[in-house]
Amino acid sequence: MNSIFQRRLILGLLCMLLASSVFAQEVYNSSGRKAGTNRRETKQKGFDAQRLIIGGGFNLGLADGAFAVGASPIVGYRITENLSAGIGLGFQYYSFKDYYMLNVNGNNEYYPLHATLYYPSLWSRYLVYRDFFVQGEAEMDFQKITEYSPDVNGYPEKKKSNYNSPALLLGAGLRQPISDRASLVVMALYDVIQDPYSPYKGRIDFRFGFNVGF
Repeated sequence: MNSIFQRRLILGLLCMLLASSVFAQEVYNSSGRKAGTNRRETKQKGFDAQRLIIGGGFNLGLADGAFAVGASPIVGYRITENLSAGIGLGFQYYSFKDYYMLNVNGNNEYYPLHATLYYPSLWSRYLVYRDFFVQGEAEMDFQKITEYSPDVNGYPEKKKSNYNSPALLLGAGLRQPISDRASLVVMALYDVIQDPYSPYKGRIDFRFGFNVGF
């Protein structure tokens, strides 16, 4: 074996080792960034704590005479690199100015609607491309509403009522990675059921949140 062939063989082997080393480091985490030489995510089978998603959402709705604000903490798991699912529990307060119109002594008077909402939910999220994802969320909404209605004498009577309504929210969102394992997310969701007592009836629900693990 001549010296030229030996040098070429050694050089070829070095190139192969370098290429395999670089390829082994091309492991990406949930934020879409390279995860260095940590290959635990790709090899571990079964439950992996690194795939847990925890966080919370914040929603705010403003319209003509309407106001809504709420929070919704979540826990989930990344089933695959693109598919995640989990549960949530939310709280929301909303109000509508001049929602009720009552005729009192020949004059029309307006009264507001105030409500609090509690909702457990099941959600699923799929990362379509880079930081763009679609999401579906099934909720059962439990509402306590302050209403006004005329009494037997025609005067406004204030009462509190309870309503339960299902909701199926579908939509899309974007994430903005702020570290290797944390992201800010923003979503726009629409309730396709549109139950008469749905708090999302006739509007798009915007949510802002912070997720660790997604």
